Amino acid sequence: MQEFIRLYNQNREDIERFLIETIRINGQFMTPDAERVTRFFGLMPSLELVYITDPNYIQISNNISKQKSDPSGIGKNRDYLVSKMTHSEDQTSVSAPYVSLATDQACVTVMVLWDKHYYFFDFNLTNLLSRFGLVERHPVFNQVSKIFYFRDRSVTDLLFIDVDRLCILRLLPPVCYSEHLYFRKCL
Repeated sequence: MQEFIRLYNQNREDIERFLIETIRINGQFMTPDAERVTRFFGLMPSLELVYITDPNYIQISNNISKQKSDPSGIGKNRDYLVSKMTHSEDQTSVSAPYVSLATDQACVTVMVLWDKHYYFFDFNLTNLLSRFGLVERHPVFNQVSKIFYFRDRSVTDLLFIDVDRLCILRLLPPVCYSEHLYFRKCL
């Protein structure tokens, strides 16, 4: 995590400029209408969450993510985030990297004042750095991140389904580890 924050800080100006310019160029999507705001997710793959506040930083919109719109944030006071922002002259602010309570992932937040509302855009730091070509996920890590875990109750050991290769990987009981780590059964 510290390495990602260091990489972000080394490239902060370029990353922030890109984020702010992309948001501002697409200002037509900044409306209290959640459906229009969701168009930012198609433009910015590292974007995780968007929400809108009034001028007093009271949230007036749902928490809008790629998958859903959650009303649990409406009415929350978001002024604590404002103190963490680096303010600029163009009514746009960017936070330092922090761990999101919502996702438990490192992220940065861009806050934009637009038509008397503040728009908060949360970006996943790892995905952002990857999109800039500053980090590269290892292929094995990519495979592991696409695996679904579930328990086979009849065998009582852990099974993995590798969706890219349509294979099932079964970890054998611990007594078998010395002979085989796993066996693969391709469908």
